[in-house]
Amino acid sequence: TSSSVSINVLSERIADAIGLVADVAQRPSFPETELARVKANWNRRLAIALTQPGTLANAAVTRAYYGTDHPYGRVLPTPAQFNAYDAAKLKAWHAANFGAKRSHLYIAGRFDAAAVKAAVEKAFGGWAAGPERALIPVNPKQGPQVLLIDRPGAPQSTINLVFPAPDAGTPGDIPTRVMNALLGGSFSSRITRNIRENKGYTYSPGSGVSLLPTNALWTFNADVTTTATGPSLTEVFKEIRELQTTPPGDEEANGMRQYMAGLFAIQNSTPGALVNTLATRDALGLPRDWLDKYVPSTLAVANAQISEAAKRFPLDKLTLVVVGDLKVVTPQLQALPELKGIEFKTVTVP
Repeated sequence: TSSSVSINVLSERIADAIGLVADVAQRPSFPETELARVKANWNRRLAIALTQPGTLANAAVTRAYYGTDHPYGRVLPTPAQFNAYDAAKLKAWHAANFGAKRSHLYIAGRFDAAAVKAAVEKAFGGWAAGPERALIPVNPKQGPQVLLIDRPGAPQSTINLVFPAPDAGTPGDIPTRVMNALLGGSFSSRITRNIRENKGYTYSPGSGVSLLPTNALWTFNADVTTTATGPSLTEVFKEIRELQTTPPGDEEANGMRQYMAGLFAIQNSTPGALVNTLATRDALGLPRDWLDKYVPSTLAVANAQISEAAKRFPLDKLTLVVVGDLKVVTPQLQALPELKGIEFKTVTVP
């Protein structure tokens, strides 16, 4: 997890903004009068989240994959946790976790560099170093595993399909990102064209690579018509197998390489977006020149590397969560050859 304090100001007020950010980060007050309101807001958000099938699927898959002993496996708090916090506990947590060693300061825009440096030294110069960053190793439970959450009468099923992915910055990282765009991570991806455009099973399928400081996942998700739950997965599995066995052609592969390179440039065209990219780079422990190398590395991914990246997703190692009307969905899943012999577990969240 991470915490951030951010502000957008006119350049002539940048020194004041730096002082304000420094005060909030170093000396938060946590007034008791505000705590009840914050708790109520978060409990209300939690109640709403627990009605969303996507939230339930994500909570179930992370809990099964990482286990409840690891923070990655505990994505949903409980009302009891919220209600147990008081100002004293928040202040103690801040004192134990916030400090200069764990912090990065990013300033993007047009400004007087010397004046900004002086303002930063004045505002942050006396901040205690604090603790080192805590990185908790993961020991994920890899598949095969199938988890089901019942929503009787639901007109749609929510599908989450998960495989481990290469860690950020490793040799397989960039090829996996390009492969993901081609397979399911872009509007023109193979899975989207198949189950949205051709079959009409879903409106907004998608896949993505989630990069964490000590782990990475490839996840496909979609809300599909209940009666098309099994057929949708059949097509997803087919697209994965096809990419594993046959590298894409030059036109398709080059289009995805260009798309990923162009998207990176567009996404980092504003100061705020660039700050977020820099913060992500540092959170993942990537080298300082990673941004400079991303586009050339993306354009250099070979067609065969895209296929090799897909081979990291063996279907007999899947983790699958389906939220839906189980009396309709379960027989469809039981009929899929890829799920034969795997125990189906019905679970609840939280």
